[in-house]
Amino acid sequence: MQCSGCGKRLSTDELRGENCPYCGVALPHREAAIAQAAAVKELLRDSDGDGVPDILEGTHLAPQNRAKMAADMSAAVAEQIKQNERKPAGKANSALVVLVVFLLTGIGGYLVYRAESKDTEAPSRTETPPVAAGATAMEKPAEKPRRLIRDVCLLDANGDDVQDLMVLFRSQEKAIPGLWDGKDGSEIWSGTPYDEHVNIACLDEHWFVVATESFQLHFFHSRELGAPVRVKGADKLRAIQRGTGCVAFKTADRTRASVGLPSGMAQPCPTQGRMPRLTDAVSGVMPLSKKQTATTAGGVDYTLTTRKSGTPMLIVTAAKGKTTLWTKELAVRKPTYSAAIAVGDGVVAVIGSVMPHRDKVVLVGLKTSDGSPLYEVPLAERQTDHLNFMAYNGHGLVMFFGSKLQQRDISNGQLLWGKGG
Repeated sequence: MQCSGCGKRLSTDELRGENCPYCGVALPHREAAIAQAAAVKELLRDSDGDGVPDILEGTHLAPQNRAKMAADMSAAVAEQIKQNERKPAGKANSALVVLVVFLLTGIGGYLVYRAESKDTEAPSRTETPPVAAGATAMEKPAEKPRRLIRDVCLLDANGDDVQDLMVLFRSQEKAIPGLWDGKDGSEIWSGTPYDEHVNIACLDEHWFVVATESFQLHFFHSRELGAPVRVKGADKLRAIQRGTGCVAFKTADRTRASVGLPSGMAQPCPTQGRMPRLTDAVSGVMPLSKKQTATTAGGVDYTLTTRKSGTPMLIVTAAKGKTTLWTKELAVRKPTYSAAIAVGDGVVAVIGSVMPHRDKVVLVGLKTSDGSPLYEVPLAERQTDHLNFMAYNGHGLVMFFGSKLQQRDISNGQLLWGKGG
């Protein structure tokens, strides 16, 4: 290494000194130590002269503790600077930077801890809440109400030509599959509680599956709700499709498998088209990221879209094959989150928002024959934030908003019943 003053090459022993032995100029590590000392002096600045650096002012430490911390910081930094004078510049800088960062981190962590604990201090002992008036010591706490979970699908469980509701709800931290009557929402069946996260999917008019996080697939027939057909997958279920006398499925590790139903034995299962995923939007629901959805009734395809540009006004198109029967732009726009369409009993039902608002949601009814208007019924504001299911089940319009399931008369949009909260 050469001296920055005179250019002489210095030996290892000469570099251990503070100044160049030939010209007296301070060596680089000495210069770095002086600069660091100035920086630390600024860090430990004490404006009011009370012996406590400004950085520690306003903490919750007692004055004597603040003074002690300041002294400890000063001593540690002074010792590090002293050691740096005997080290090459790079190592000296790194050591001091690490020390200063450590000290500042400790102070910052302490201040955050104090700020949080001031608002969230726990009691020093466990306190028993007072017993409510009229309660007895042996009285059990009230059970938490059942809460519907996202999954809902339709199948016929009792042969009355009305599709019933396959639901999933949570009670006492357990997931429970269930079947509710499609006419009045009364409970038909409640399955065995699961201690883990599960998904449900309807495969056809009678078969449904409960898929667990531990790779288990439990296939149930809605008319024979005893022991399910149990199959172990290679991973968590991701997609599933019914075939003729069988079911094919894919798991998270991209394994494709298939079994016969009701045998549960492995067998080939040809299917058509793309295998539906559990995460796919329900047919007829247009979520936030989509601009189109569709449903089919009576051989006619009903498509719900938005304008290609400008305000996303909703447009309904009815087509049979390649022939367009009618197209109607509605006086409502796509809500902030989800729009939806369902068809039944001669009515096209659409969920949209009243202009110019995005969150004032309405249910609009149109005639299937020509799209002429029938009704416009206001719904709760921001209800489409959690809309993930809407379909006609042969009796009414089934709508699921987050944890609220309801059925409406599709002919006039009026509420028939509601469940969940």
